[in-house]
Amino acid sequence: MKKVFAVLLVTLMVFSFIACDFPAYAAQEKVPTIAFAVFDYSNAFMAYIRKGIENYTKGKANFISVDAANDQARQNEQVQTLIQRGVDALIINLVDPGAGQTLLDAAKAANIPVCFINRAPDIEILKTWDKCWYVGIDWMSPGLVQADLIKADWEANKAAMDKNGDGVLQYVLVQGNISQQDGIYRTRAIHETFAKWNEDGTMKNEQLDIQEAGWNTTRAKELMETWIIKYGNRIEAVVCNNDAMAMGVIEALRGHGYFDDESKKVYVYGINAIPQVWPLIENGELSGTILTSPWLQAIAAADICIDSINGREPLAGTDFVWSGESNREIRVMDYAINSGNLKDAEDAYNRCN
Repeated sequence: MKKVFAVLLVTLMVFSFIACDFPAYAAQEKVPTIAFAVFDYSNAFMAYIRKGIENYTKGKANFISVDAANDQARQNEQVQTLIQRGVDALIINLVDPGAGQTLLDAAKAANIPVCFINRAPDIEILKTWDKCWYVGIDWMSPGLVQADLIKADWEANKAAMDKNGDGVLQYVLVQGNISQQDGIYRTRAIHETFAKWNEDGTMKNEQLDIQEAGWNTTRAKELMETWIIKYGNRIEAVVCNNDAMAMGVIEALRGHGYFDDESKKVYVYGINAIPQVWPLIENGELSGTILTSPWLQAIAAADICIDSINGREPLAGTDFVWSGESNREIRVMDYAINSGNLKDAEDAYNRCN
């Protein structure tokens, strides 16, 4: 009997030691269901963010996603359905940034944390609820970095870029969406920076034209076809608000032989550094792009949701830094990519495959 008692006592002590070795919240940790409402599955960059969240949350959360197909009314219905299904948190990539308040109100009524990603609502609404956040990039930054990249090429390759030898960079600008923050601020960054450089002589430039192509490859190709007819060899550079449109521009230029003769080459720039453009960087058709890491955006949004659901301070102990007046925004840093550092982009995107 004494031996049996001794064995039981030792066993109890071992279990007590093991229990004390785990964090206090471990026993209560919940495996949540996180739903991702995407503005359009056909958007290449959002496809990588979606896959990044899916990869990162394996073993940490149940993950589902829905496609609004660029229809805000459809997204509103999808979010309501997800709430009714009892998801634990929402990540929302808005079709229309103006719809943020409506979807926030729906989430708030159900007491479900919501993290907007990539397309921001009116940032003021983040102040209205302590379970609402935004993850994205600084809206001006990609355009500013893109401007610096163009200037660096101009300084290093002026004889090649300045095809007419007038000392002025003639360019056209393909804008993503005139009503969406990324398109507005990326374009503003180019305009303001180029205007300053015109004034101080840093880089004389002339904008031949600017048109919207809605982030779409086909529309950008059609636009570039029109510009080739209208401006021909006067175009020395094409500045695009994203890579998808840069791909369409390059397709049009390629069809007209602009990359067959070095003297005709047009310098094309994009933003996002998506895998589809890596071969274009390697072969010199895309002069450069800007990495806006989908992986970092994916893990920030996922961790915000998981932490919030389990009663922890979102992103505590990570390298992410809160910003904005509400102190509820995460802005992922971005930087220039060309043939010399393409591996940086490959590392970020390979995590989202």
